[in-house]
Amino acid sequence: EEHLADQIRQVEREKASALKEIEELQTRCSELTQKCESFEMALASAETTKRLAESELHGYKDQLRNLERELVSAREAVQRSSVQSEGAGKESEDLKHKLQLVTQQLAEAQQKANSQIER
Repeated sequence: EEHLADQIRQVEREKASALKEIEELQTRCSELTQKCESFEMALASAETTKRLAESELHGYKDQLRNLERELVSAREAVQRSSVQSEGAGKESEDLKHKLQLVTQQLAEAQQKANSQIER
């Protein structure tokens, strides 16, 4: 009878230990579930940010292409004006100024596009 009582107490201790371990595992599982949900939200936010950055980069690339076209056009106009009469001197200076502005805008657009790419 004493032996049976010892066995019952041992089984009770093991049961209590197992229940405590189950409770600890459930707590850990809950913590991990919360972390997972937090990571999923962060990932969704990062994906949204990435899509916005890609859209902005696309806009910069379009702007860059337009500025490159303007630059080519301005260079062609400068070349045409340089072979025209002396009376076209002012037009040539205006076009050279426009060429400088477009070149500057092109450089700025390239910097913006590069900074977007680096992000």
